[in-house]
Amino acid sequence: MMPCGEKGYVDDFAYKYCEAYLTAQDQFKDIKWQKGVRVCLQRTMLSNLQTSSQFSCSQISNWGFNSHFDCYMHPVSNSTEINFCHLTAKDIIKIGWIAKNKVFKQEVMDQFLKLIKECTKH
Repeated sequence: MMPCGEKGYVDDFAYKYCEAYLTAQDQFKDIKWQKGVRVCLQRTMLSNLQTSSQFSCSQISNWGFNSHFDCYMHPVSNSTEINFCHLTAKDIIKIGWIAKNKVFKQEVMDQFLKLIKECTKH
C-alpha cells in the first residue's frame, strides 16, 4: 500500500480504522460527520505527500495523527454544525470502541483529550 510497510501509520492505523468505521457506518447517527472526517483525513495526507519531495515514516505518522483534530472538529469546511462536539454520546462511545486497540497509544490519547478539551469550552 504505502511506504513504511504493515507497521507504518497508513497500513497499521489509517487503512485499518478507515475500513472498520466504514463497516460500522450504519450504526452511527451522524454519517455526514463520519464521511467528512474520512475525506478530510485522506485529502490532508495526500496533500502532504504531494507537496513534500522527501518524507520519512515518522513524518507520515505525524501528519496523520496531527490531522485528526482539525478533521474531527471541521470535517466539512462550510458547516459549523458537523463536528465532533455535536456527536451523540453513543457515537463517541462507538468511535472509541472501534479504536479500542489504539486508544491508549499516546498520539491517539493526545488527540482525544484535545477534542474533549475543545468541546468543553463551549
